[in-house]
Amino acid sequence: MNAEPPQPEQNQDILNYEDELRQMIFVEEIKPRSMMKLDEDMGEAMKKMKLIRQIVQMLPMVDCGACGSPGCYALAEDIVQSRGIMENCIFIQRRYEEKGMLKPSDSLKIMKNVWGSDKFELKKNQNNETDESK
Repeated sequence: MNAEPPQPEQNQDILNYEDELRQMIFVEEIKPRSMMKLDEDMGEAMKKMKLIRQIVQMLPMVDCGACGSPGCYALAEDIVQSRGIMENCIFIQRRYEEKGMLKPSDSLKIMKNVWGSDKFELKKNQNNETDESK
């Protein structure tokens, strides 16, 4: 059952409130949002865009954020801009560990670098026992 579209006389009711509605609606000036510049040189920026696409194809695209970037595409941008490394991705770390290309202790160092060392320290509970001993 489809409702009938409003008739023109029904739409006239809203016009009775036009002044009040206009006073309540306020739109701020729309400013352009900042965009990340890959490079000042357009040719270099295009090369970096291509590199980002290639890196994205190697990432798992789960957008978990464990790498410290909001998602896999952002991590690829960070890598190209020298703000991140491929091993920041925990899935890549795991693959490298399985192939013997990365030690678990190296993975821990990478995660400490991303999230801060204090996130990985054992906390002591009220009984002076570590959380691991339970």
